[in-house]
Amino acid sequence: MDFPPFRYSPLITPTSIRLIQLQSSPSKSGLLECTIKTLDLSQLKANRTSWNSADCYVALSYTWGNPTSIIEQPINLPKAVPSDIQDRTESLPWAFESQGPDNLRLFNDDLPTREYVLHKRSLPRHNNPCVGSQQESPTVPILVDGCILRVQRNLHDFLQHLARIRQLAPPDWEFCGTESDEYWTKKAWAEMPLAQALYSPIWIDAICINQADMEERVSQVQMMDEMYREASRVFAWLGPPDGFTEDALDALEALYLFATYGPVSGNYNIMDDNPTSKLTFTSFEPEMDIVSWVAIFSFFQRSWFSRAWVAQEAIFGDKGIGIVHGDKIIPWECLIMVTELLEKSGLHMDINRLGSNLLAGQPLSNSVRGFRKVASYALVDRPIREISLGSNLLEGDGITFLSSARSVRSRLRMQPDHILTDFPPLLRVLSLFRNAGATDPRDKVFAFLNIATEQENIATGLVPDYTASVQDVFKRTTQTIMEHTRSLSILSHVQEPEDTKIQGLPLWVPDFSVPLCCTPFDTGDDDVYYRASGASVEAWYQIHDDGTLEVETVMFDAILFSPGVGDETTDLSNQILQTILSIAPDYPIGRFEWVDIEDKKPKPPIRDPTDNKLISEILASWEPAHDSENDDYDYDDDTRLDWEREFGIHLAHAKEMEQSGSLRDALSKENAAGEWFDCPSSPVPPQDAKSEKPHRHRAGKRLKIHTVTRIEALWRTLTGNSLPAAIPGAQYLVAGSDTTYPAPRALGNGFCNWILASLLEMRYLFHRLKRIRLDTKQENESAEDEQTNNALPNAAATRFRHALALWSAVYNEVYIDRAAQDTFDVHDDDLPFPDLDEMEKEEYLYQMAPKFLPCATRIKEALRKEIPEIEIPTTKIEDLQVVLNGLEREQALTHFTKEEQDEMIQFERRMETMVRGRRLFVTHGGLLGLGPQSLFQGEGQRCPYEVHIVKGAKVPFVLRTTPEEGKYKLIGEAYVFGIMDGEIEDMLKTQDWCEYKKIKLG
Repeated sequence: MDFPPFRYSPLITPTSIRLIQLQSSPSKSGLLECTIKTLDLSQLKANRTSWNSADCYVALSYTWGNPTSIIEQPINLPKAVPSDIQDRTESLPWAFESQGPDNLRLFNDDLPTREYVLHKRSLPRHNNPCVGSQQESPTVPILVDGCILRVQRNLHDFLQHLARIRQLAPPDWEFCGTESDEYWTKKAWAEMPLAQALYSPIWIDAICINQADMEERVSQVQMMDEMYREASRVFAWLGPPDGFTEDALDALEALYLFATYGPVSGNYNIMDDNPTSKLTFTSFEPEMDIVSWVAIFSFFQRSWFSRAWVAQEAIFGDKGIGIVHGDKIIPWECLIMVTELLEKSGLHMDINRLGSNLLAGQPLSNSVRGFRKVASYALVDRPIREISLGSNLLEGDGITFLSSARSVRSRLRMQPDHILTDFPPLLRVLSLFRNAGATDPRDKVFAFLNIATEQENIATGLVPDYTASVQDVFKRTTQTIMEHTRSLSILSHVQEPEDTKIQGLPLWVPDFSVPLCCTPFDTGDDDVYYRASGASVEAWYQIHDDGTLEVETVMFDAILFSPGVGDETTDLSNQILQTILSIAPDYPIGRFEWVDIEDKKPKPPIRDPTDNKLISEILASWEPAHDSENDDYDYDDDTRLDWEREFGIHLAHAKEMEQSGSLRDALSKENAAGEWFDCPSSPVPPQDAKSEKPHRHRAGKRLKIHTVTRIEALWRTLTGNSLPAAIPGAQYLVAGSDTTYPAPRALGNGFCNWILASLLEMRYLFHRLKRIRLDTKQENESAEDEQTNNALPNAAATRFRHALALWSAVYNEVYIDRAAQDTFDVHDDDLPFPDLDEMEKEEYLYQMAPKFLPCATRIKEALRKEIPEIEIPTTKIEDLQVVLNGLEREQALTHFTKEEQDEMIQFERRMETMVRGRRLFVTHGGLLGLGPQSLFQGEGQRCPYEVHIVKGAKVPFVLRTTPEEGKYKLIGEAYVFGIMDGEIEDMLKTQDWCEYKKIKLG
């Protein structure tokens, strides 16, 4: 049967919209059939008496393209495990190979991967990683008023799904799922019965907007926020179910119950829990296993969570959003509770890491990664890897999206008839949803205009204009934000230079079509706690006809080098410790703090050190060709810690400050009420922090001049000197957020524990390899075979020895001036080997040890402890977290209390968040910073990168010099510990070299 094509009739009024009514049964032709009508939104708002009136409608939120980004790839396992190692690795997806010296190949089984594959007989793989690509999706015909209209496959699937649900649901059906699911759905569906919503007219953009009429399209886009506000319900269609759906829905329900009621064994509530308490995968055993967590990962990778237009649909659909997936409709509030649970506990990072590694075919267990590092360490010519600290996560995920949407919704505090507070700034909105995808790059701006500050849009005429080029839209948006905010925060949102896709953009204009590899330090909102150029300094800039941006900056320092750290075959802790050896033990910039006069340093336990060969015994040669009893190591006593010299440095520093008057100036700025004083070396809290939680001078307090060590500067840099949680005793909280700034000492304690745990993991892996080698040694081995078979244990011993030497060098304040060297590598020959006995004695005699670094006494106690006996399951996994941690990690954790473990986990997660997509760098002046990951990529370590403080900007920027004098290339924003709190203002007054100069960016 032939049907004519559907033709749109013009809308009657500027506020008119179209709605469709789906017929419950297909037409005689077998096609889905619907009718279309118009509705005037302004009349609906004026005449509506209730949300159950006849004119009520529901709105659909969905993605036009492929709804899934992850699919299941079937795995055909052999009937029997191959005896040949090569065949075994190729046929078993959980068998991993590492390359060692002399063509040595190391094979390991990854237990978590094995567990997943045996249960699912498949592995997750990317389906459509390029969200928002221009690829055309297949269309399917439907009947609209008896005429043919072709729609996207995903939309057709929803209409079919809706028709099926109508047939299953009785007229008075209030809840989705079975009666036992009532708690999962009832609370969020109070205003409009679900059955009525299922039979109501629907607004769907692809059908209800004439996409071929550009004028109508622009007009309707500007009204979309009203369309979703006035809808009685919003259905969010995630796409048809797949092999992950059933497991994902069961897991979401378990997480929702946990967030609501806590574990069955107690009255635990995650929302009231101490922020230092951490959940792990173990907290949800046995209800959830690795299959459950991978299903959760896949659920939040659905394309709906990464579509630009979905943001306002989710934010303005305040009458009740239902997430339609499988046979359930999940209320928005329930899903938000789940995401809050995952975010607050830090589990969302663990879930992303688990899923991303599985997608990439990487091992999940730390034990396998440990073997890989040893195999790489055994190579004589180890490749120098220039890798950023960040992990390989997908561009966007549902947890981040829902968190962003929740943030905006809570800020708007929407009511049925009005909005109580202002909209967030446009730059903040663009930052929150930067990783969202859009087919048309211009929609990366247009899709968020209704969410951002209304006055800003109206005053500037920044409205959707599809006749403008992408370059014009992005440039006009950037200029609008700069003019409206009178700041240069927009520069923090410029992508890495090589990531730019839209050609022809000025280098200072963000390419909004490109996801950022990290969250900007300056988000463009009023809760940013950094103020590098000062608390109230207004930006100055000028845009020239040649496309350059002229600004005023202070060239503060030049970058000396930027180590590549953090891949699968290198030790992050070793590389970090190696980096700070190029920094003076006393960091160039100090700070002030109030301390109790009666506070005294705790004395270490009295002991009589007698074991002078502890390290020798641990690393004693186990090779049969050597006599382990006579094997020893030479110790270097020339670089032992001299605490008398340390005291001299501190006293001299205090005397210098007193003579210069800076100490008196700081004290004089404290007012009579004893509130905060303002000095360049001490962060100044926001004004409202004084009334909320002022820090006052009390009896029994004194001002201590605190010389920041390079160790403290390091962990504060790695964490951005902040923690997004309210910590008791924190210096102050940032206004409008729950971020603690500066970071609490608990993060420093976590860093200290992390260093010790990393060292112990290396020690236990060496012991494991040594035991394996001795157990498998064959008689009459040839010298060549013996050398090959001893390579890995020898490499593990060298790796452990190197870690100890690095720790000792940092402990003993070894300083390596790398500016005078041609290479930035540190070799074992450059480092003294630790004499723990002497170091322990000095700790006891002088009652002191470096802060935030494991002391010699703690190291010695840990190394003297017997090897913990821990059983890791080799068949069925009963504790996923233990298996993911691996044997060596679990052995190391036995040395720490629960509180210490929590602090370590907190530091690790915070570090991972802050350094993802960034690189650690060291300046010529001895400052530590985090900067763009493109630093020195393919350019060697002598490229002219400079750190500039831009007038009116909240964070420093890394600029690259160009052949043209006064012209620079913007590389990206940076965090530099010591110059983030307006210290430049005092320097401008006292330092001749410190002055603002005009430069051009382009």
